[in-house]
Amino acid sequence: MSQIKKRSLLVGLLVLPAALSAAPMISIDSADYDIGEIFEGSTSVARHTFVVKNTGDKDLKIENVKPSCGCTAVGFDSVIAPGKTGKITQEIRLNGIHGSFRKHMTVSSNAKNSPTMRVSLGGILRSEIEFSPDFVRLQHPENQNEWQTEITLTSLQKDLVIQDVQFKPDDFGQSGPSWQETIPIFLTSNLTKSNKPRTDGYTEYSLKLTLPFKGALDKNGLIIIKTNNQKKPELTIRGVFENR
Repeated sequence: MSQIKKRSLLVGLLVLPAALSAAPMISIDSADYDIGEIFEGSTSVARHTFVVKNTGDKDLKIENVKPSCGCTAVGFDSVIAPGKTGKITQEIRLNGIHGSFRKHMTVSSNAKNSPTMRVSLGGILRSEIEFSPDFVRLQHPENQNEWQTEITLTSLQKDLVIQDVQFKPDDFGQSGPSWQETIPIFLTSNLTKSNKPRTDGYTEYSLKLTLPFKGALDKNGLIIIKTNNQKKPELTIRGVFENR
């Protein structure tokens, strides 16, 4: 065998393993990203773009990015060359979200090191007025002549005033004539400011709601609380009259 042929064969044997071992590799910076605090009304979506790097030596193909819920929209670069970076954008619609949130997405690719990865975007949606609990049970304790419940409110406005509270049934037709089921029930409210110190800028209040007891009620609906806060003039909380 000639010297040239021997050299060609040797080069081929050296190159072949390297070619066979070439593979895409994926790296995502800050895969669990915290966007921080967002104030209600300042934006309708939370958005972040994740930087994806192909640390391998073959094209990285992003095959699919699947969000964990329908409130999340995605966009991504489908092919990333070796040594280059691409983007995956996550966008969360904030309507219906209160307080802390985090939504995940599953990234599927041809990467040798992590063919399936999970990224997430989270934060805290702050409101002018926050409330707890998010589902209210109006109960009639023994030896009491009224329905009652208590809600904790935290407000950025220091002089919060409750102007009106109504319970609007939405389980029409369960008891009594249908026209009666649509009539709102006006609740008596008593708002008390807490002396508990806070460092987040909010003032805490206790809101007690009562209604004279005139017999059993079987109603689900919405509690509508009207306030003097111009940025948050109305709160809506789901509730129920709970017969015990």
